[in-house]
Amino acid sequence: MQISKFGSTALLLLSMVGVAAARETILALDDCDPRDPGWSDTGGCALEKGDVTLAEFNALLPEGHPAWRFEPTYIKIEEGDKLRVVNRGGRTHTFTKVEDFGGGFIPQLNPPGSEPAPECLRFC
Repeated sequence: MQISKFGSTALLLLSMVGVAAARETILALDDCDPRDPGWSDTGGCALEKGDVTLAEFNALLPEGHPAWRFEPTYIKIEEGDKLRVVNRGGRTHTFTKVEDFGGGFIPQLNPPGSEPAPECLRFC
């Protein structure tokens, strides 16, 4: 399986991947501005310092803001390989084990025309 950067979508879904005893580590990153009250209604921003307001973030949808990203932007893994995902951003980022890759549970963050993966709908 190959994983690559899909814009800077804050939600990335993986198929058939474990989490314990990781061989690869993926960092979930963002640069939300903790001084912006706009983030309050959507879970806030836990960073001490950040520069991206909610308005700036939304203005770049659906492609996404470049500060919202996963590092590395590309890795190659095989079925059964283990991954460790670490959130280094100020926002909550989720990974969900899914049968087939699809959109996430936040419609504005999904690529145009994509349908949410059924497993992600449990978060609605």
